[in-house]
Amino acid sequence: MSSVPKIYRGSSVPISNDQLAALIDAYPKPSAISNYSYGTAGFRYDASLLPCVFVRMGIFAALRSASLGGEEVGVMITASHNPEPDNGMKLADSNGGMLDAAWEKHAVSLANAPTSKQALVLVDTLSKYALGRHPLAAGDTAKLPKMVVHVGRDTRSHSAPLANLVLRAALAMGATVIDHGEVSTPMLHHFVMHANGHLLPSIIPQRCNESGYYEIMALSYAALLRTGKLDGIGGKRLANTKKLVIDGACGIGALKIDTFRKIFDKLNAEGCTHGLPVLRTVNFPGEGPLNENCGAEYVQKQQLPPNLYSPQSKMVGLSKSYMTSFDGDADRVVFHYEDTQGKFHLLDGDKIAVLVSSFIQEELRCIDPNGQAVKCGVVQTAYANGSSTLYLKNVVKTNVVIAKTGVKFVHAAAHHHFDVGVYFEANGHGTVLFGPKFYDFIASADARLRGTPRHNRANIALRRLRLLPALVNQSVGDAMSDMLLVDAILFLRGWDLNAWAQLYSDMPSRQAKVKVADRTVITTNDNETAAVAPIALQKALQSAMDAMAAEENSTDGPKPRCFVRPSGTEDAVRVYAEANTQNGADSLASEAMMLIYKLCGVKVDFRHHLRSPMPTWQCQKMMRDDDDIENGPIFNPIGGARQRRNFAGNNGIDYNHAYSSVSTGNGNISRPQHAGYGPISPSDGDDKKQFTSFNASTLSSTQQSTDITAACCSLCHSTAHLTEGPNQPFYRDNFNDQPYSCSFGTDEENGIWMNTSDQAGTIMAFIVWVLLGYSAWTFTALARSGGIPCSLAAAYVILCCLALSSHAKTTFTDPGSVPQAAVPNERMRREMGTPDQPLIFSLLLLGWNYFMCAEEDCTFNVVLTQLVRAVTVLSIGALLFTSSMIMNVTFGLMTGIGTIDRLKKKANGLIGEATEEPVPLKDVFGVGAYITWLFPIDPVFEDFDRVMGYSTPQRLLREEMRDEPTRLYSPSGLSKDMLSI
Repeated sequence: MSSVPKIYRGSSVPISNDQLAALIDAYPKPSAISNYSYGTAGFRYDASLLPCVFVRMGIFAALRSASLGGEEVGVMITASHNPEPDNGMKLADSNGGMLDAAWEKHAVSLANAPTSKQALVLVDTLSKYALGRHPLAAGDTAKLPKMVVHVGRDTRSHSAPLANLVLRAALAMGATVIDHGEVSTPMLHHFVMHANGHLLPSIIPQRCNESGYYEIMALSYAALLRTGKLDGIGGKRLANTKKLVIDGACGIGALKIDTFRKIFDKLNAEGCTHGLPVLRTVNFPGEGPLNENCGAEYVQKQQLPPNLYSPQSKMVGLSKSYMTSFDGDADRVVFHYEDTQGKFHLLDGDKIAVLVSSFIQEELRCIDPNGQAVKCGVVQTAYANGSSTLYLKNVVKTNVVIAKTGVKFVHAAAHHHFDVGVYFEANGHGTVLFGPKFYDFIASADARLRGTPRHNRANIALRRLRLLPALVNQSVGDAMSDMLLVDAILFLRGWDLNAWAQLYSDMPSRQAKVKVADRTVITTNDNETAAVAPIALQKALQSAMDAMAAEENSTDGPKPRCFVRPSGTEDAVRVYAEANTQNGADSLASEAMMLIYKLCGVKVDFRHHLRSPMPTWQCQKMMRDDDDIENGPIFNPIGGARQRRNFAGNNGIDYNHAYSSVSTGNGNISRPQHAGYGPISPSDGDDKKQFTSFNASTLSSTQQSTDITAACCSLCHSTAHLTEGPNQPFYRDNFNDQPYSCSFGTDEENGIWMNTSDQAGTIMAFIVWVLLGYSAWTFTALARSGGIPCSLAAAYVILCCLALSSHAKTTFTDPGSVPQAAVPNERMRREMGTPDQPLIFSLLLLGWNYFMCAEEDCTFNVVLTQLVRAVTVLSIGALLFTSSMIMNVTFGLMTGIGTIDRLKKKANGLIGEATEEPVPLKDVFGVGAYITWLFPIDPVFEDFDRVMGYSTPQRLLREEMRDEPTRLYSPSGLSKDMLSI
């Protein structure tokens, strides 16, 4: 339904300064706000904090129009995809685009003026600037140049009162105000662009009201569909695309799209257009909460279908094979569908950019095969998926430019770099810009092709290209315009959403936000793809990316990448990582966050991040534009999805990473799996209470019972008295969030580590088990025959069990190596070696009982004699084999020199000439009780980092949490921050 705007005529004569000061003072700046900021989406805050801004921006909008000599500008009251309590303001310049960057500074200064007196100084300065650029007649001293302000608003309950403040302030300046009522943001920008007709290309009909908006887009769309009859290739609407379901996010878009439905019904009745879809709109205003679990923001960020709030009467016959979602003010659109198995598929802004740019390029090449007349390209941000960039360059063969994150930056880049510039952020906000060379190309092509047959392919392409500038809202991203454009392209190609989705597969990605003490420590290049300072940061990130590329063998496809950028609105640093596997993306993001921690200092209490990672559905590919990322969830920096990752380092060294925390596949927050010694960290002291209260509602009974079992096991542990954890003296990073898989191998997905490819080692391991079992059986037989005391046989069997358990622990444990993110200490030292104690012990026993026995009754039967002789030979061989290992270990303990260094001749081979300090026994066996030295358990070290020779960011983080708890947020304050999306 089209609404008729209300026009309030102004005289261009402002009210007196006293009256203007009284108006400003009536709406003072709230104490809760130190400074308002004008981001990529304008001013956006809780609605209760905005009256001050709206009064001043009404004045500012009038002055901006005056500075342009009466060119019309716009003010849109909306908070877009934000929740219902928020509101905001977007200012539209006379070209229909966003406010000029130079004037953003003036807007911020006026909004933050402490008093009305200071505000009036700014008003007077801007007034004089306008008069200086557009002087009036000598007698008009009280007047300003002509001022016209368009005002629109969304459906929020507080938008109308805030809009009235803008009207009142603009009228006080003497401006003419055109109140369009409830409209979408793109519609308001369209009105402004068309109101300044002298800035509009002649190929686009001038329509500066709501009915004209519908007319120009609907008729251009219908004409584009009709070209499908001419080429005989496309122009086919598949059965599963005949009904297009539109999720209006319970916002203004649902109301306005209904007008298109009525126009389509009329065109169908006239029979002049073939292929028009049936539009089905759901989620109207009032049927559900605005933007909550519905709309483009929710669908794109959460990778989930929208909730349908409409009554059941509207759901009859509803198909989910062809759906689209708008956001609250209808400037974004994403497409999605469910396949025959009920699986959800998303086609986001990257996919839209590929579809639109490939279509335009194809049509242009039909007229200009060499592609020299018009420069086409796509503008992306650093958040664009690498697969889309590769497809655009290699398949579409178009130019790609990376711009700084934010609509105003990509819009400017598209205008600057290309004659036909396409930009779509992943969230679905985007459009196509056509430059002067494009219009000249169309004019020359029209003259050249005049008189050619209608079915000539070049002529068809010309018809299609000539319709695009009218169909596309070039002032700003427009959900309705983009929806019609995409549907027309799918129709002309005879595709459905599934065929479109098959163009390429997105690389798995991970986004994160780290709160820091000072975000200015990190600076980036112009397009935010690389960190400029600190210099070491980008080098470390590049090393991680190169290692991941080597691991994934990324030669032909898109390569793993990771970047960080400081937030524009808060003390936080954004992280984006993508790789060919989700685990790889998680790992890259984790490493980047650890580097940020070391360089910036983390403000967030990571204890809950370690134990309570986001549900899996929150950790999917998230929105990648600046607005959404500013409000994005905080990602667990140590919650990488895998336990191991091997890197091919510069020296051929394999690096291993172990990450912390546990994530469950069903979206619940779970307790960590404990994989080492001592009590579970969350149960240490007060931290247990904090964790339990934080997650009590999310723990299932099964999880709770598992925790109880783990706690009982820890009480029986031999080192349970040595408490470990973030706030305890001892710590070891032994949490793992890799989902368990009962399979053997060294790959990421294997739940049990075992080097199955080492056939020789497997054979030797089997022989060891057979021989030890054989010797234990022999000693048991000797005891039963009275050849040796039962106590000695029992001691030997126990020793065999300990040896076999140690061997099993080694076989099924990832040997690991130095992590890539390690912070080296003074030296790195690792010694390994385990003597075959049982067989050596058997040599001592058998040598005494068999060879030294002199009594007549000290004899064995024939069979047992041969068994004993075989065990004796094996024992002698074991002694000779292990003697060198024993000597190497002893030498290393006494000199501090490792075997590898000695073999490389980096150290002397004599104990007396050693320059290193001896290794304390507690650095070998730990600080546990002496009895623990005999058992195959992980030792607890007094200083784990010193013993290992390196530190990791995880341990540094725990130490800082322990040593400086006052600099961290409280758990209660953190829970809301973590779980809010």
